[in-house]
Amino acid sequence: MTEHGEVTWQTDSEFIGANHAEHAMVGDYELLVFDLPADRAGPAVIGWELFGPPRREELIAHGEAQTFEDAKAAAERAFDKL
Repeated sequence: MTEHGEVTWQTDSEFIGANHAEHAMVGDYELLVFDLPADRAGPAVIGWELFGPPRREELIAHGEAQTFEDAKAAAERAFDKL
């Protein structure tokens, strides 16, 4: 739970190419976490992104993490700072 309320994570089946991806919609914001496999473009990455208004289109913050759970926590911390 964040200062903004409960964050409910759901599988994001539209994130093609990820080993696993989840997102959470909270008001005008979307939190996204993903686990991308290594490919010709680069190494494997576990990361997170926070999008906001308008229409959850503006990238507000992003980063990488060691684990999927760490990525979720980082996304929620960034959201709490809004």
